[in-house]
Amino acid sequence: MANLAALPRAQTLGVLGLPQRLARPSPAWGFMPSLLSWLALLMLFVGIAPWLVSAFLIADLLLASLKDGALLRHHVVLPDGYLELRTRLTAGASLALVLALTASF
Repeated sequence: MANLAALPRAQTLGVLGLPQRLARPSPAWGFMPSLLSWLALLMLFVGIAPWLVSAFLIADLLLASLKDGALLRHHVVLPDGYLELRTRLTAGASLALVLALTASF
């Protein structure tokens, strides 16, 4: 395991120009995507439009992907190919939600 304090920290992350504070590990981040997904489920039960819930879930997936990518690039050492797999799975889930979103109109 690499010494996490010795890893270099960039001021911005990639072409998106995300600030460095988004790359800090946070204990709350471990449950935040699932909490937002449960919120989306509750939104459906309350009667909010399915297209709005689908858009919320797509935003949740993209936010989780960006945050995980920032954490992996700057703090965590994981096997090669993990970020690529994570990106592909997020793209597949987002595509399924986009298809569901277009079918709801």
